[in-house]
Amino acid sequence: MVKKNIYGYDFLITFKLIPPVKEWKLENRKVENKVVKEKYSEDNYYLDTELTFNEHITVISFCLRRKNKEEFLVEENKIQCNIPNIGVHRIWTPSLIEELGQKQIVALPWFLDDKVASHRSMPLICIMDRIGKVKFALGFIDQRIETSLSSRVYKEPDYTFFDTFVEIKRPFGGIKLKRARYQDAIFISKGLPWFDTVQGFVNCHDKIMGYSISKPPDYVYDPVWNTWSAGETIDDINEENVLANAEIASKLGFKNIIIDAGWFCETGKWYPEQCGDYVVNEQKFPDMRDLVKKLRKLGLRVILWCAPFVVGEESQARRIFRGSLIETEEVDDPVGRIKDVSFMSNFLCPRNPITQKHVPELVARIIKNYNLDGVKLDFIDFVPLLPCVAKHEHNFDSVGVAMDYCLRRIREEVDKVKPGALIEFRQQYANINNRAYANAFRAIDCPLDPDQNRMLCTFLRSFSKGVAVYTDYIWWHPKESLENIAKTIATAIMAGVPTFAVNLRNVPQEHLGIIKNWLKFYEQHREDLIYGNYIPVQSDSYFSTILINSGKRLYVELTPFSSSIVPLPQKAREILVLNCTDKDFIFVVFPQQDGIFEAEIYNQRFKKTKKITIQSKGGKLLLEAPVPQGGHVILTKVNNC
Repeated sequence: MVKKNIYGYDFLITFKLIPPVKEWKLENRKVENKVVKEKYSEDNYYLDTELTFNEHITVISFCLRRKNKEEFLVEENKIQCNIPNIGVHRIWTPSLIEELGQKQIVALPWFLDDKVASHRSMPLICIMDRIGKVKFALGFIDQRIETSLSSRVYKEPDYTFFDTFVEIKRPFGGIKLKRARYQDAIFISKGLPWFDTVQGFVNCHDKIMGYSISKPPDYVYDPVWNTWSAGETIDDINEENVLANAEIASKLGFKNIIIDAGWFCETGKWYPEQCGDYVVNEQKFPDMRDLVKKLRKLGLRVILWCAPFVVGEESQARRIFRGSLIETEEVDDPVGRIKDVSFMSNFLCPRNPITQKHVPELVARIIKNYNLDGVKLDFIDFVPLLPCVAKHEHNFDSVGVAMDYCLRRIREEVDKVKPGALIEFRQQYANINNRAYANAFRAIDCPLDPDQNRMLCTFLRSFSKGVAVYTDYIWWHPKESLENIAKTIATAIMAGVPTFAVNLRNVPQEHLGIIKNWLKFYEQHREDLIYGNYIPVQSDSYFSTILINSGKRLYVELTPFSSSIVPLPQKAREILVLNCTDKDFIFVVFPQQDGIFEAEIYNQRFKKTKKITIQSKGGKLLLEAPVPQGGHVILTKVNNC
């Protein structure tokens, strides 16, 4: 056990090893330029630690090795801390959302037990006050290994409520890591806003791991139309339906099309029964390569859906790869819906060499066979974290490390066929580590809820440096109001790359006009919206006020629960304010702004309805004007004050 005191909190760092560790003794300590180097030893092991710190972030790097240089087993590496419940009101981990995003957990649950690895969330836990300022954050830098995150807002067994107990440990589930050197780093933070804390975590990870990624191709940021809701049922799609929607989509400004689940199977059997082969269903799509050519002539790039680790009972792959299927002794359920352990046997074991060869080749083959521009990879997070007990070969001791290897090999094989091809990951396996493998991270399922979409995209934007953030595919009823449609699209454009799943053949022309105008707006302001500094002004449950600062202009999204005072990071010359509130009126104060501004007001159809002049008073700029819901205001400074 090693004890540390960081920011006034006592930490316990323990290792359960084979051969076992006894008592650590500090042999040497050196402090220089905010770096503390310590060397510990005991009968069998050396432990070297290096602690770097500043006012808000501390990182403890460590390396553990045997004195005789032989390998050893890591059964458990655990970090524990008690945080006084003073100003503690909320807790956050990247997967603090259940059932594919459709069930939110209370902001500060009595207890939290989460399990993460390279293909499911990430090992970080933040404890915050009411306004999103971090009282304490703790995480492991290496994102790959199976890790459990636990917290209790009480102390057992007497159930006193003075402290929140936090514990992160790895591995779990009986997994033992065989290593000659076991090294990692611990991230600790206090005092920063939540968003900045997570970005600090990303920066520490990238520096320590020597992590870099290629810039995605520009087309990854193009608007997306998806087939998910275009048929009678979600997987009832065919060539005629896709082409008819695509012809409309290309005229509206869409550049990417995702043909989602259903292209390879009978309707109603997309998951999991007929997953695994990913050979086109010719009754639905007689000639997929020819369809891709037609879509390209319309100016659309084509992406297909697949779940490469899933092999359903009705697939040929099931018979071929039966010997590589996962067997677990317990249910491992990331979404709260799986009740039967037999469901786990629909997945290939990532620790098996046959899987490691087949899955990357499968994904690359799909792209090559149909001449695609990318793939949407699904159900990666459903691969169980618990160790497989099947009697086939396992060449990795860790499921998480094996999954990391498989995902890296997918990227490598895809790049051989289509360098830089679009690969989309869903939110639950979008994480710091996987930025090298996917170049688009999408919010989980929330097609009808723009506020949820904004919240989930804000989560993603906190750690997705270098990767495009996709909204969930927005959808609405053909009789929906123009105001709601405009607000939904405006929210999507501020949140990330706008993606849609509306059946374009079934909505009125007015709806299509709204889509076209907002996609034109997105294209005109694309560089600012993608690369500008994204700032959640409010840290309430839905991040109700969003600001994007491009340096040359500022974008502000106001929603039903937005603050009436929005601080801006600089003196502004141009401010675009999007009215996503439930009122046809905007009242907002921008502090520390001087001068005279011209305000052009537009409705949801992008028709200018009014032009007024406003002047700051006392260093504050008050925008108080009738602005239709789904409309926007362009404020332009007209003097040099």
